[in-house]
Amino acid sequence: MRHVSGSSLIESLLALAVFAIGSASAATWVAQSIAIDARASRLVAATTIAVSVEARVRASGGISDDDLHAFHAALKRQVGSAASGSVICRPPAACAVRIAWARREILSWSFDP
Repeated sequence: MRHVSGSSLIESLLALAVFAIGSASAATWVAQSIAIDARASRLVAATTIAVSVEARVRASGGISDDDLHAFHAALKRQVGSAASGSVICRPPAACAVRIAWARREILSWSFDP
């Protein structure tokens, strides 16, 4: 009997298929992790901006045009160019800060001035 060393073509193809499936799974996991991280970063930035607006409104008793300009500038700088938002205060009722990214609302923050 002859002893053959090495691996056959079928074994090599099977190993390649297992490697390809594992690599595709890992790539999918990495892509999802990056997307979740980006979403979390936008939410943290939006929350920080909303808290800042709340502090300005409480300190001054209302919202000024300068406050709104700073709000929109912070949105573009910290959340991204696809960000939009609004601050609506109806004294003596609550104020509402709404922030969206790519037309999807990511934060709705209400507070009493």
